[in-house]
Amino acid sequence: TADEASWQVEFPEEANRHLFLFFREGLHNILRHARASNVEVRVKTSDSHFQLAISDDGVGIDPERLKRPATLRALRQRADALGAGLRVDSQPESGTLLELTVPLARKSRWKAWRARHQADKS
Repeated sequence: TADEASWQVEFPEEANRHLFLFFREGLHNILRHARASNVEVRVKTSDSHFQLAISDDGVGIDPERLKRPATLRALRQRADALGAGLRVDSQPESGTLLELTVPLARKSRWKAWRARHQADKS
């Protein structure tokens, strides 16, 4: 589900790419590991944040495994690239919630973000 404001949010192309890849990786992890029966995707927007939440009713992630740096590495990298917060809430046999919160910046901030990330590619 998505609220109306979320459909109006525009990100630079590179940010859209990271957002899409985060979404794809989250769903891939559910298909590969969760053994879930249900998945819910929610998108909502406030004046200052765009939030994507992906939750499932699967087997969850063991707390010890969550502490490992390699666990969810790709999702963490995408969140970092977006300057976003990532919250992971998971318990064994109780499913997992991935919540990505991207700050909405004024266009001038997005220009600075784009310039910084283009410099990283060089």
